Amino acid sequence: MAIPFPPLGALTVDRFLSQYWQKKPVLIRGLFGNWTCPISPEELLALAAREDADSRLILTGSEPVELYHGPFEDGELGDLPETEWTVLVQEVDRLDPRVAELLGWFRFLPNWRLDDIMVSYAAPGGGVGAHTDRYDVFLVQGHGRRRWEIETTPRHDPVWREDSEVAQLASFHPDESWVLEPGDVLYLPPMIPHNGVALEPCLTLSVGCRAPSTSEMLSGILAYVAEEGSDEDRHTDPDLEPDGDPGRIRPEVLASLRSRIRSAMADDEALDRWIARYVTEPVRGHSGPPPRRWIPPATIRRRLEAGAVLVPSVRSQVAWVDHAEAGITLYASGQAYAVRSGGPALAALLAGSEPIDAARAAGPMNDPVQSELITSLVNAGVLALRGA
Repeated sequence: MAIPFPPLGALTVDRFLSQYWQKKPVLIRGLFGNWTCPISPEELLALAAREDADSRLILTGSEPVELYHGPFEDGELGDLPETEWTVLVQEVDRLDPRVAELLGWFRFLPNWRLDDIMVSYAAPGGGVGAHTDRYDVFLVQGHGRRRWEIETTPRHDPVWREDSEVAQLASFHPDESWVLEPGDVLYLPPMIPHNGVALEPCLTLSVGCRAPSTSEMLSGILAYVAEEGSDEDRHTDPDLEPDGDPGRIRPEVLASLRSRIRSAMADDEALDRWIARYVTEPVRGHSGPPPRRWIPPATIRRRLEAGAVLVPSVRSQVAWVDHAEAGITLYASGQAYAVRSGGPALAALLAGSEPIDAARAAGPMNDPVQSELITSLVNAGVLALRGA
């Protein structure tokens, strides 16, 4: 679908980022106006039965709450009660290109900050209970009505119920409440307690943002350093002297080991390359499928001239970095692609959210080096040809 800008309607992007982003919730009424939800409840329940879908069923009509994981067998979801249950499917943008188009509304955020779109369908009274999320989320009402209650003060150290398989807060004292209609969008910063309850059969699309923790990144970079390092780089102490206390680790030994650990991560450009790979790698290990056969540059050029456009594939998070030594590098799905010609303009074009038509692609496709890069991206499944 064509994405009109500014994407937040009367609320400008500048005002949203300065007043609300990671600061406080905001409800945007009727953002999508006459928008038609790209997925129906029936289609979502069908996705919940697929082997490649991450789906859950939550029954809230009893205590404690019951949690079941998919995939669900055909007809299994047809025997549910009339009220108080929810089916959730993660990464529906990967499974349905129509849903993926919704991400275009939120491209005022950096590409790597957008994670996925989870879609939930709830019977009247259904929900997942009061909880917090560790990341920013935009709750888009697709079908029906849902009441959202929130606490406006973040809880950075939440206490969870011990008797529930679902992460639910042990206590919840809302101080704001809204009923969302189709097309309404509620933005919540991280750690804001919230609870959504379906007032009627309803479908909600949750656009989640990516927020890597320091511990997650440390775990990844340490594994990377260990893999890249040499097993022969071991501690040595040729000047070792007798010590009357063999149980003691001497200060100079600790200092030496600290220094070796720090020096292993002292290369800022190497760290930057790893970070760029890490934040563009699909969180759940899925990436856009590559074409079934190699598509040569001539075919790409011909299809563009016939009216096709180049767009990022559904699961490709594309970003670029200008490294001091390696130069401009494009990153997508955890892979690096050197931009040897075209400079920042080409990198911005390939990482942008606007479709690349024949006119915009003419210059790059006529440059052998740039054409080679675009061809590699198409055949890696990073860019996709749409139409014609």
